[in-house]
Formats: sequence, structure tokens, C-alpha cells
Amino acid sequence: MPWASTCPPAPPRFADSLPAHFLIGVAMCASNPMTLAFWSSLSLRFVDLTLPHRLAASAMVWLGALSWTIALSLTLAFARRWIGPRLFALVTALGGACLVYFGADLIHQVLR
Repeated sequence: MPWASTCPPAPPRFADSLPAHFLIGVAMCASNPMTLAFWSSLSLRFVDLTLPHRLAASAMVWLGALSWTIALSLTLAFARRWIGPRLFALVTALGGACLVYFGADLIHQVLR
């Protein structure tokens, strides 16, 4: 639009800032149903609890997943000058291998 250049620029919105992008990413990851299902199934299979204790344990799993997401994001944000693409790819591959292992173990436990 040619007339848009004659208007003063709009003030930046909160959603355009870096902290907003970080918080949106953390919220999306922490509220991802697959993340919650994975961590709940992984951690709750090691204990035999009653229903109220399972609900409390599920809440702790959610808090643990949230704290892990925040810790990993902050670590990568502060260490990005030392982490090159190869190291980042290695960390991603190791994380993926862990997820594949736990997924295969869960399938093995279910089929047994």
C-alpha cells in the first residue's frame, strides 16, 4: 500500500518481542498433549499409586516438563555462542534417540 509509508510506524506489540516468542514457545511445548502423555506414561509406570496420588503425580510431571522446557531453552539461549550447528544437531539426535528408546520400551511393555 503506497499510503502506508506516510503513516507513523505502529508501536511494537508484546507479541513482536523476543520474550513473547520465548513464552509462547514454552507455553506451546508445555501444554502439548503429546508431551504430557509421554512424560505421564513414562514416569507413572514406575509406581503403583491410588487415583489421588496419580493426579498429584501427573501435576508434578507437568511441572517437571515445564521446568525442563524452561531450563533447556534458557541454557540454549545463553550458550548459543558456543553451540554450533554440529553440536546442536548432536544434542537433537541424542534427544531423539532417547525418545525412540522410551517409545520402543513403552510399546514393549504394553505388548508384553
